[in-house]
Amino acid sequence: MADVYENGFFTIAATAAEDSNGGLFSDQGNPCLPMKLSKSNLYVAQEPALTPRGGIPMLGFGQSPLLQRAWVFQERRLSSRVVHFAETQIIWECNSIWKSEDGCIDYDWTNESCSRDDTTDIHPFKKPINDATADWQRLVAAYSQLSITYVKDKLPALAAIVTRTMQSRPDDEYIAGMWKKTILRDILWSCGSLFRSSLPRHKTKVPTWSWASTPGPVWFALPNIFSATITNVTYEPVGPVQLGSVTGASIVLRGRSCPATALPRGPVSNGVGIDLDPEEVPWPELFKTEFCQDRNAVINAPLSEAAKQLAVVFIGLDPIYKTAGWLGLVLRQVSAEEHERVGRIELLFQGVYKQTSVRFGYQAQRTFISSLPIREFKII
Repeated sequence: MADVYENGFFTIAATAAEDSNGGLFSDQGNPCLPMKLSKSNLYVAQEPALTPRGGIPMLGFGQSPLLQRAWVFQERRLSSRVVHFAETQIIWECNSIWKSEDGCIDYDWTNESCSRDDTTDIHPFKKPINDATADWQRLVAAYSQLSITYVKDKLPALAAIVTRTMQSRPDDEYIAGMWKKTILRDILWSCGSLFRSSLPRHKTKVPTWSWASTPGPVWFALPNIFSATITNVTYEPVGPVQLGSVTGASIVLRGRSCPATALPRGPVSNGVGIDLDPEEVPWPELFKTEFCQDRNAVINAPLSEAAKQLAVVFIGLDPIYKTAGWLGLVLRQVSAEEHERVGRIELLFQGVYKQTSVRFGYQAQRTFISSLPIREFKII
């Protein structure tokens, strides 16, 4: 299938169609369709077509059921040129130009003054690949927002893109939606919405450290200072490697670790918060934790005593936050030697005192992190 879309002269997309019976052409009675004024060359519409079903802003496309489908994602990315028959207009998309009839979409990348950074991460299709890891993470973040009928198809629906990605990462290994050489960066994903994170984790063999183990959208952090390492990766591929199916997959994460407790705490992350062991945290009034839970199945209020006992492994510093956020994974022990991932945590400096500065908070965090014991965790 990859060869068909990649080698075709252009792809015709019935972008506004609900299904295969929808056809290409717009409904002439649609109030969003521009109509020519009788005594002017101007076109006007009664209503703007701005947001498709699902709430993802796609200016110019209007209602676009086709683009909400996960299987279409790789078809669109691999096509060198796409003609979209959208709700109210035709839209052209290729490697150098992205334009719509009404001018709402107007990118010409042959013009040096047109920045590719202007396009959103929702449409990372035509951006040049400057950083393979960041490109993959943008791709997954966009793909994870789309709808798929069968959970078992979540990784196979990316197989054609993976096949092409393998050509640019010849010395790497693809494991359940992750790349072996960059797993330390790739495991710092988090669920993209509280509503979605309340859905149960997929009942598949996908390891809990993979983004593919959780339903709904995911986002990635990009730390620039790392305090942990991956010391071992174990798995057995099942079928063609581009499908990402594995069995017996595990990683060994080595890093600074702290005991933690899950506590009921308002509506955030399904009513569960994470408190670090107070005996481990100096100046606890200076820090706060933000916890994004992967799923509701493991940590769910009311909490049993066993469910409350967790561990946090700090992995790296998120440079986006001026308050110096240290990112880590929250783990739950499932056997004598194994843990599973249940969420991502961020340790933030909250500067409750006027005399404290961001620099002081950053130094305090580093002091705290470096004081923690180093442990290894086998995560399945």
